Amino acid sequence: MNDKHLQACTSKLEKALAIVERRAFWAVGFWTIFYFVLAFYLAREKPFWNDELFTFYISRLPGLSDVWRALLTGAEQLPPFFFVITRASTAFLGSGHIAFRLPEMLGFWLMSVSVFQFVRVRLSVTYGLIAMTFPLVTAAFDYAYEARPYGLVLGFCALALCCWQASARCGRRALPLLGLALSAAAAMSCHYYAFLGLSAILLGESVRSFNRKKLDLSVWIAFGAGFIPLIFFLPLIEAARSYSGAFWAKPKWTNTLGFYNTLLMPTGVTLFMLLIALGVHAMTHSPQVSHRADIRSKIPAYEIAAVFWLSLIPTAGVVLAEGFTGAFNFRYALPAVIGLSILVSWSASAIARHRTDIGSFLLVILLALSLANEARSYLVVKGDLNARASAYQFLSTEAAGPPLVVVDPHLFFELSHDAAQRKPALNFIYLADVSLALKYTNTDTVDRGLLALKQWAPLDVQNFDRFCVSHDTFLVYGYPGPFEWVAEDLIAGGWKLIVKGRNGSELLYLVKRQRD
Repeated sequence: MNDKHLQACTSKLEKALAIVERRAFWAVGFWTIFYFVLAFYLAREKPFWNDELFTFYISRLPGLSDVWRALLTGAEQLPPFFFVITRASTAFLGSGHIAFRLPEMLGFWLMSVSVFQFVRVRLSVTYGLIAMTFPLVTAAFDYAYEARPYGLVLGFCALALCCWQASARCGRRALPLLGLALSAAAAMSCHYYAFLGLSAILLGESVRSFNRKKLDLSVWIAFGAGFIPLIFFLPLIEAARSYSGAFWAKPKWTNTLGFYNTLLMPTGVTLFMLLIALGVHAMTHSPQVSHRADIRSKIPAYEIAAVFWLSLIPTAGVVLAEGFTGAFNFRYALPAVIGLSILVSWSASAIARHRTDIGSFLLVILLALSLANEARSYLVVKGDLNARASAYQFLSTEAAGPPLVVVDPHLFFELSHDAAQRKPALNFIYLADVSLALKYTNTDTVDRGLLALKQWAPLDVQNFDRFCVSHDTFLVYGYPGPFEWVAEDLIAGGWKLIVKGRNGSELLYLVKRQRD
């Protein structure tokens, strides 16, 4: 009886999996609903943070010529197409959180669908679903609902990869080649570091050309066309480079390991590395299986080269930053998640001998882990909301009277934005001095950015020396902090700082001039 029951269950499972393999559209459709339910909720609840407020204020400038002039200051080191997309979204949906973050949600979804297609044509629908689900269990998902260009870069880079694959394997190539050119151009027009993600195609096509013993000129021309927008952005690139000398995120060789640790989160690093190691072993040593061709015969060498390079672009990003740009941040190498997602699905398929029943089990585990990751994201969002509300409430009651200086630049920007939405609004002051910021924090990027941004945002940014000359008593909030230097210079200058209150880890000081 038990054997019959087991056989019946196995038969039903095989039929269900067969339906999934035949109905890829429905499988992706259900996944899409799952994804957007999670992303929309988090996008609606999360408060705008420092970097997103650059997007908020620059994209709301009267015209695109104003956006261009703002980017020419170098305070925001991005190409203009990202702001064009954001303006289009807010023109239709208003100025709420969803409107500003919808392009990134769609970009992340586009990435997921593209890696699904990339894997599906070589393996199966089940393993394609594994590839598209893997990003949800990483820290990359945080950028699916953030009003910055990284979600768009992921989408356009993955689409370019998918179009490149199609152009190499399809007889009718006009549409894939056009898609390759347009998606590469869109990626480079959203963020200059999108080159890291696109460089995988450069390597992959080089390997393909070597194997074919000739160049596929159509592919090379389409790929090269994607970089044409950079010609028009040269003035913006030059302005952005003016910030690189003392940029706040200088490259370090340890950034590579830090990237994988942050992306995969500490609890998943060991499991991930084990999976990849087993997958590589299975791909190179597993015997031929009867019901499916060996994975080595299904995936060409040029695709393997591109995917492995994608997985390693954090290292390439650090090399690029050390040699040319002088700036590297975790976010710049995010397209690595595209390669890692594909590599995970390939490894899982090799380990499972391409069986869809085992693949479906792994998919269920990934979906469960994604829910756990989204629960973590929800707690982070709620923590940010509570922290911002707590800071505002604390200052509303404890900081009455003297002028209030917020010395943490990120906190100042966020509280100033919150104040603009409230009545009556508190007035927060930031004291800027480029030379002193460089002296104490080794970067002047933040102060220079706020001095430029006050032209377009409701920010009270004042010169440090002039403010100190005209005030004998004022309040300081936000010390200590990574970009905070004001309190340190006040102490060095002989001012007296008296602790007036505390909100969590942030202190409120009454500052008085010492009289001789």
